[in-house]
Amino acid sequence: MYNFFSTIYKGLRLLWAQLSWSAIAWMRQREIATIHARLRDEYQRLGQAIHNAWQANQPMDISSGEMALALRQVDFLLDEIRHLEQSLAQDRQQFFHAKGLTPQPPSE
Repeated sequence: MYNFFSTIYKGLRLLWAQLSWSAIAWMRQREIATIHARLRDEYQRLGQAIHNAWQANQPMDISSGEMALALRQVDFLLDEIRHLEQSLAQDRQQFFHAKGLTPQPPSE
């Protein structure tokens, strides 16, 4: 009888841990999606700056001005997305390890 309740307890613990992790992961994925939206805005801003320079028949100087700012912002956002995705994977392992559970492979 003890094994039955122990199994039920472990199953409920695993279910609760998975639900908790799902909530955490969802919030972090929303953060990553927000950064992706900002990245699209920066790409649009960069394209607009290039188009404006092309229309005005000006040289496209990417070392200063609006284009340089947009390029730096794009690099920053790409690094931030990469960092958050790696952090999410590491945090998932630590979350389940701290609870003494083996995480299931993430579903794509």
